[in-house]
Amino acid sequence: MKFVRSVIVVGMVAVVCFVAGLVVRPYLKEDRLFSVYQQQIRGQPSSKQKPDEDGVFDTVAQTNFRNLITIRNSQDVERKRDALTSFLWRHTQSPFGRLPDKVEDHSLLLMNDILSIRSTERMVINMPLGVNSVAYLFAPMEPSSCLMFYQEGHRVSFLERKKLLRRLLDAGCHVVALSLPLTGGENSRPLLDHPRFGRVLLNDPDKFEIIETETLSTLQFFLTPPIVALNHVLASRRFERVGITGFSGGGWVATMVAALDPRFQYSYVVSGTVPTSVHAAALSWGSFEQRLGRLYEIATYPELYVMGAAGDGRRQIQFFNEEDPCCFSGENWRFWEEAVARRAGSLGGSFAIVGDEIGATHHIGQKFADMIVEDFASGPVATHAQK
Repeated sequence: MKFVRSVIVVGMVAVVCFVAGLVVRPYLKEDRLFSVYQQQIRGQPSSKQKPDEDGVFDTVAQTNFRNLITIRNSQDVERKRDALTSFLWRHTQSPFGRLPDKVEDHSLLLMNDILSIRSTERMVINMPLGVNSVAYLFAPMEPSSCLMFYQEGHRVSFLERKKLLRRLLDAGCHVVALSLPLTGGENSRPLLDHPRFGRVLLNDPDKFEIIETETLSTLQFFLTPPIVALNHVLASRRFERVGITGFSGGGWVATMVAALDPRFQYSYVVSGTVPTSVHAAALSWGSFEQRLGRLYEIATYPELYVMGAAGDGRRQIQFFNEEDPCCFSGENWRFWEEAVARRAGSLGGSFAIVGDEIGATHHIGQKFADMIVEDFASGPVATHAQK
């Protein structure tokens, strides 16, 4: 009997509350309800991290970058290279030792105004799913035993950097120029009939994220072409200096390739990569390949930087436009430079960062281009670490 009475009382209370709600609700204006909601969440921090006046995120400044570098010796470097290679080219052919699928003498009309070009070779590198990349080798009129790779970033062609390519050729360097896969006008843009995802038109490198699977790393599409092109060039030529430079997404390629392949003695990365703690603070910076946790668990960004510089005579310089409206602005770079430089130096190489304000635009800039050409073709230039 007691139980029944309790049930009746509870039911009556519920009915009264419901009726009261119906009566009172029309008198509660929406702005009043929203004001109550605002008060409720006012103490919750914004989902966007704001940097300080120097463009530095507090979480980056609080990161101990030395602890993110587990590399102690050359054996550690080789172990990480092997692990990265296994991850990136899982179930597919490794690029090491592989040659281009097609090589032909081919004059590129839009480069014909560079009088210091003696000859041009066009290389085609085929990859899974109908993706291919075209690389050009430009030989200078007066060679001086240097070979520089230039890797362009997202959505444009290496032809955007003709002034830089011209300067390298005038300095007597052979130049290999590449656009990112799916870009540049000559690289394929296949239409897939994917068994799991349906019809997918691959016409932008950002779409590789969609088809990244356990059995296929789409990051190989970025990294296979420069390594295969280097195999071809070195098969019949020798150089005292071999380097790679890249801008934006091409800077990510330069970072990865220098870490994977020690034949690249010099690497110059312009607005290309930042450690994961920076990406976590600024989610809009960079594309998916720069934020793939499974990759950077194998080798953190600071470790990749060490790997790109480790070895006798090897050298890596990063360049950051502190006013860049796209990405990687501010002075966050100051917090990992010393840790990486010390470890690279202990392994025989050198690492430095150049940060400067070169205008509110996402570009290489004349100053950075001058430093790259001078450092590679003539000898070391003064960097932040050397001043």
